[in-house]
Amino acid sequence: DNPYPFAKRVEGYWLVVVNSAQPNTVPWDSRGRVGRRQRSELVSLLMQLTDEPKILVTHYPLLLESAK
Repeated sequence: DNPYPFAKRVEGYWLVVVNSAQPNTVPWDSRGRVGRRQRSELVSLLMQLTDEPKILVTHYPLLLESAK
């Protein structure tokens, strides 16, 4: 079973966690991806959470400075 995505409420905030890690083909490769299943489940999860602020936690950045 894959536990991602999941959410945990911490001091008035929701930490929403997705798994963006993927195997790297070379040591300097630091790209990740959140797959279709996780994205779909994330939408459902977010709709279930109460109205406090949400912080999305990923292993890799959402967007690099180069916008790639």
